[in-house]
Amino acid sequence: MRSKSIIDSQKKYYESNKKQINKVASEYYQRTKLKPLSENSREKNKIKCKLLWDDIIKEKGMDRCQICGYNEHFSVIEFHHINPVNKKYQFNNMYRLFPTQERLNEVDKCIALCANCHRLVHNNVINIYRDIFGWHKA
Repeated sequence: MRSKSIIDSQKKYYESNKKQINKVASEYYQRTKLKPLSENSREKNKIKCKLLWDDIIKEKGMDRCQICGYNEHFSVIEFHHINPVNKKYQFNNMYRLFPTQERLNEVDKCIALCANCHRLVHNNVINIYRDIFGWHKA
């Protein structure tokens, strides 16, 4: 019952001070709202990073699934580390950062897979070492 009385008192306070609360909230919004995209350097940097990575990925031929060849929409392409032991970064974390030589080297440790094939690889339905690279255990 105590919480109900607190809620009731908060409602009463809001009702009696509604104009002042809305005025303060409106002023706060005007002071803190985001600048237009052209003025917001953080947003510009995100777009630049994405465009740079898109070009790099296309140049490396990693804009399609290496198993089934799917290339309809890049958003379903995922990067699978050939040797997870050598994994330093996850690609989706790097995609937000500017490309450096270290990050480019990390991409070279991966193959591009569509989401479906990537799940099949992780569930051992597809063996990339045998099916893609032709490696067989001796």
